[in-house]
Amino acid sequence: MSELSNAHDRFFKVFLSNPQTAADFIRYYLPKQVSDHLDLSQLTLIEGSFVDEELQQHFSDLLYQVKRNNNADAYIYVLFEHKSYPDKLIAFQLLRYMTKIWQQFLKENNKTPLPPIVPVVIYHGQKNWKIALNFQSLFNDPGELSPFLPEFHYHLSDLSRYEDEEIKGDVILRTALLLDFGQSQLARHWPSKKKQLKN
Repeated sequence: MSELSNAHDRFFKVFLSNPQTAADFIRYYLPKQVSDHLDLSQLTLIEGSFVDEELQQHFSDLLYQVKRNNNADAYIYVLFEHKSYPDKLIAFQLLRYMTKIWQQFLKENNKTPLPPIVPVVIYHGQKNWKIALNFQSLFNDPGELSPFLPEFHYHLSDLSRYEDEEIKGDVILRTALLLDFGQSQLARHWPSKKKQLKN
């Protein structure tokens, strides 16, 4: 992991720490089956991190609480992957952090039902992401045991693969996405991106 890559990731995290920019990101880059059922005007950043201290060189995170259209609570958990290559155990890491979030919820509220969590991974490494986007892919052919194992899917935002026409959102979000492409990609894409940002 280069210092430049790490700096870009942390810079993008600062942008997404703004609820308005985060709402824009959710609106344009998460599946509509998620974004259409959330009241993004009620997006609240939860302070703190759930990443283990020894892994904070490789990951950072953000947690947002949001109201669903039925007025029930939900969470959007964003995990930033700082490595230049995909981590095969990313789904396992997500499960651990999601469990921590629910533990915190129970400690603060002491009630059920638990709020659903939408896990999002943001990646811009050099290697293509070829890892399955669900937890049970970590098991060796669970077959008939599948119903007894945890299962969830996570949403991947691979920022290194976006083309010019795929960059959406307001100027702040598009600027953040542009900066997160990395130095070499920034130099290559800057003329068209600069024109796009002015529109």
